[in-house]
Amino acid sequence: MERKRLWGELFLLTLLGGYFFIFRNWFFAITSPDEGKNAYASLHMLTSGDWIVPYYKKPAKKPLALAKG
Repeated sequence: MERKRLWGELFLLTLLGGYFFIFRNWFFAITSPDEGKNAYASLHMLTSGDWIVPYYKKPAKKPLALAKG
């Protein structure tokens, strides 16, 4: 009986984890304020051809500053 309960709890935990991972991540990824900054850096990389260092607004901004937020 104890083993059956454990599998039921693991199944429920997996379902809840899958729900929050799939549906909540999609919602917050679109509405995140960082998405505009990331899109601008990607567009600048595409237009300038500089694929090594992503810049945001000006070249003085280091890549770690982009990751920091």
